[in-house]
Amino acid sequence: MNVIAIVVSYKNEEMTCRFVNDELSKLKEVTHVVVVNNSANNESDDLLHKGIAGAELIHEGQEYSGSKIVVLPAKGNQGFAKGNNQGAEFARKYMSPDYLLFTNDDILITDVDVIGKLIDKLNSDDRIGAIGPRIRLKDSDAPQGPIPYSNPWKRYFLPYAIPLPFSWYRKYMEQGYMESAKEGFHYVIIGCFFLMRASDFYTIGMMDPNTFLYREEECISERLQKQLGKQAYWYPQTDVIHLKSVSTKKNESKGVSVNRIMQESDLYYYQAYHHYPKWIIQLAINSGMSVQKFRFYCSEAAVKIGLKENIQ
Repeated sequence: MNVIAIVVSYKNEEMTCRFVNDELSKLKEVTHVVVVNNSANNESDDLLHKGIAGAELIHEGQEYSGSKIVVLPAKGNQGFAKGNNQGAEFARKYMSPDYLLFTNDDILITDVDVIGKLIDKLNSDDRIGAIGPRIRLKDSDAPQGPIPYSNPWKRYFLPYAIPLPFSWYRKYMEQGYMESAKEGFHYVIIGCFFLMRASDFYTIGMMDPNTFLYREEECISERLQKQLGKQAYWYPQTDVIHLKSVSTKKNESKGVSVNRIMQESDLYYYQAYHHYPKWIIQLAINSGMSVQKFRFYCSEAAVKIGLKENIQ
């Protein structure tokens, strides 16, 4: 049984090396690791090659010698989906994968049997197309569980139009859904650590390369459902810890708007998979931003006149 872990690294060589050396090494079922070095240059390639024990650096056109850990340079920041696809293509060509583990490098392994448990559950039901554990945030009780389908208005407008503390409304929003989620089938599981049968992943055409950083999980769920009649499954009987947003923080530190990237992904996702006209999606986004700005200005004004409590 070959379990191949795919890790996309972006300008965070130290954390990637730590993750592969200290965390992935705990997982006895993982037979190979493919690290895709987004925005690669000679320096970052060298840091990953030397920093990951036993890693083989393979440039385009070079032969693979059979190492269990491979570093693949990628020219430019091609994004999460294309990076994972590059790693998965390499695995398909050289490693005969049975299962593919897609994981961020900001993950802490808390259960060394997590992969075995996920595989056992995955194989217990042919309807399961992708499976993920409970995701815990370090030093936080905030949930990172499965999320439901949200149309553009529910995603962008309603969270700002109606405050979340209203319990009758909260349960319909993503945060409330995560807090009350039960083990089982859900529209989307969190993409920082999840497992698929390799055959299913390749059959659906891998990740949608038209997304850059967001909505990859939604696209996978849509492809699984429409092409194979399968769904994503949340399995909270095991867990990992997510340090969260290391790559997105690096993007923002370089002036890249993560909100803009998310909106671009949403424009594509809603048009391609749910056939919304672009103008409706954009109207929902703009309406939500306007309400968010209005509430912010009200909050600022309330602070100035001493009415700070309960405005936000």
